[in-house]
Amino acid sequence: MVFSIDVEDWAQSVLNNSNPVSNRVYDNTLLLLDILEEHQHKATFFTLGNVAKKHPELIRRIADAGHEVASHGYNHDAIFKLTPKQIMEDVTNSVKSLEDTSGTKVIGFRAPNFSIREYLFEWYCEALAENGLKYDSSLFPMKVIKYGIEKKYSFKIFNEYGINEHYLNYMKLGKYKLPFFGGGYFRLLPYSVTKHLSSKLNEKHAVFYMHPYEVDTDELAVVKEL
Repeated sequence: MVFSIDVEDWAQSVLNNSNPVSNRVYDNTLLLLDILEEHQHKATFFTLGNVAKKHPELIRRIADAGHEVASHGYNHDAIFKLTPKQIMEDVTNSVKSLEDTSGTKVIGFRAPNFSIREYLFEWYCEALAENGLKYDSSLFPMKVIKYGIEKKYSFKIFNEYGINEHYLNYMKLGKYKLPFFGGGYFRLLPYSVTKHLSSKLNEKHAVFYMHPYEVDTDELAVVKEL
């Protein structure tokens, strides 16, 4: 199983990009590092460039602990809101920031809010390949309110650019695909349901994702203030 963490500050990346990156993302990510060490498990940390700028020592601690540092974009801007030039700039800036800070080569990318669209595939893959990235984990193969792709699509362009796609998992309920293995879905569903559904997944290819703020019991109080 791929255990992945989208390293972002809730108030900045989800509520309002103009908010400064807070210290909560630092403290919460350290807690996750402790949990992973306790259970001797490695993870992929899809990290925002602005988090690396605010907390460079955090990125070094992730890398020094033997985890993978990957990119989550720079400011958590939705890919479909960017021009092809801006996509290239966003990927380039985020990768450079993470590589300079961690001292490791970044080869993976996850778009903020899984915000890729099929009409953007070529520009998107070009930006990834130009920056030496080898894989992507942005495809939500079902349509939900904010993101996802329900219509048929092809990985041909990804293959042409040498990009492997590790898409998010889902369950089937009749003709519908429903997400369950991470993020808000993991928070809302009873653990017994998640455990049962995940037992049916391919152990080598299953992708679980979460965020640092999901281990922060005081986050809601902070959000209310904002």
